[in-house]
Amino acid sequence: MRLAIVGAYGAGKTTLARALHRATGRPVAPVGPMADPEPGRPLPLARCTLAQVFQLALRRHDERARHEHALGDALVSDGSLLHEWVYLQVLARWPDPPAAPPDDPAHAACVAHLADHATAETTQVLGDRYDLVVHLAPERPLPPGAPITTAFQHALDGATRAALTRADVAVVHARGTLTARVRTVLDAVDGRLAA
Repeated sequence: MRLAIVGAYGAGKTTLARALHRATGRPVAPVGPMADPEPGRPLPLARCTLAQVFQLALRRHDERARHEHALGDALVSDGSLLHEWVYLQVLARWPDPPAAPPDDPAHAACVAHLADHATAETTQVLGDRYDLVVHLAPERPLPPGAPITTAFQHALDGATRAALTRADVAVVHARGTLTARVRTVLDAVDGRLAA
């Protein structure tokens, strides 16, 4: 069973992915941090230009796809192949972006257009890549010093939900405590396996 955990920054994807690994033994597909657009030249996401964020999205998408493919039919994806494209969709349109603003509005419009198409293409193949997608809504306040605002987090969540409505894949919404979220996912997995 290939599981994907999706949601905005701070929704608890990594925490749930690790808990599901402990509960099921399914490995978590590794992916590097969203930083350092040029390997060997450290640069945090908050200081990246929109072009550098796009470069990061391409690299992370490739890295995620390769690691997920290597794990075969038993894995937990912390973010899924959809994650970076949704982030770019929102970032390119955000009036006060958490990353450095682009040099001109035409550049942002171009990135938004490319992210829209990448998101659309990815949603069409989610069911081929994952057996079950678990959506996590942001339920807790962001930690102090988070690289995004609550408004940006909720915009990410809205864009993720919108993409999922167009995807041909089983989606379950997990809420509450970590224990409740794990139980929701395990029940959904059992239901899918029994069908």
